[in-house]
Formats: sequence, C-alpha cells, structure tokens
Amino acid sequence: MVETVRSKIFLMVYPMMINLQIAKVFAGGDFKLQAITQIINFAVVPFFAFGIGKLFFNDRPLILLGLLLTSLLPTSGMTISWTGFAKGNLNAAIKMTVIGLIAGSLATPLYAKFLMGTVVEIPLIDVFKQIVIIVFLPMLLGFVTKKALIATVGEMYDNFLDFVQESDLRATFTQLRHVSQNKHKVAFERCLNSRSSKI
Repeated sequence: MVETVRSKIFLMVYPMMINLQIAKVFAGGDFKLQAITQIINFAVVPFFAFGIGKLFFNDRPLILLGLLLTSLLPTSGMTISWTGFAKGNLNAAIKMTVIGLIAGSLATPLYAKFLMGTVVEIPLIDVFKQIVIIVFLPMLLGFVTKKALIATVGEMYDNFLDFVQESDLRATFTQLRHVSQNKHKVAFERCLNSRSSKI
C-alpha cells in the first residue's frame, strides 16, 4: 500500500521537475519565506493540532498522538505536485518539503516527549529514502528528460533542414531556428524568472 502511494506521488511530481531550474532550487534568496513556513509548521500547527486533539480526543491517547505526528510531518511530494498544478513557486516548495521532512523527523521525538510524555522513534533512514524517491529522483529524471527533449528537438530541426532543398526555404528555417534558440528561449526564461521572483 505504502509503495503504491509512493509510486503515485512520484508520477505526480516527476512531470513538474522536467522544466525545473535546478540552480534556483539550490540558490538562496528566499530565507524569509522558508523561515516563515517552518515557523508555521513547527510553532503553530503542532500546538493547534494538539489542542484540537485534547478538546475532542482527550480520552483516546493514540488518536491524540496520531494528530500530533501528522501535524509534525506536514509536507510530502504532494506539496510539490499541488504547487506545480497551481503554477506556484516550485523551487521554494521543493526546499520546504526537504526542510520540513528532515526538521519534522528530528523534532517529533522532542514534541511527543514534551506534550505527551511519550517516546516516539522516527526511522530517519525511511525519511531520507522518501525524500530521495519523491524529490531527488524525480528531479534527476526531470533534468535528464529535459536535456533529452532539447537534444531531440534540435536533431529534428537539423534533419528537417537536411530534407529541405530550396535555398530560400533553408535560409528561412535556419533563421527561424537561430531566433528560436537565441531570442525566444531567452525571452521565455526571462519571463519565467521574473514570474518566479514575484511569487
């Protein structure tokens, strides 16, 4: 069951990664956004969930613990998927997911002990495995796919130019290819970068 869910999340995340600008994921510049997100994740949500649990499930400690654990590990590959579907800031969402999963795994035993007096062991190896499967593997495959598509389209253009015999048409399509590679691509990237910086 877990493997089925994980594979489906992978299939939802992978397409989002094809057009990802990997350099921007590892670049800084969004410290404030990341800090606010993690403050909400670990200073607001767990206590809110614990309060709800105490209010409605005070006599059922396992449900209360389940609510607390769910609130402490709020991010997953779905964060990346829904951000991509909403045309949001995918670079920031990837960082939030990785930071949230690691920080949540490390913080969960402390919160459980402090709020419930319970010792909870988090299998960090499984968490890192999940991060690799739902973040880094789709990122790598997306990068490879993007490079392969660019190479294939470029090769198709070259084959098409070899096929065209008329000199006027060859000159026209050669100029179109030049404009596409040196003008349109740059303009699209500039537009994408400016949109990402505003989000």
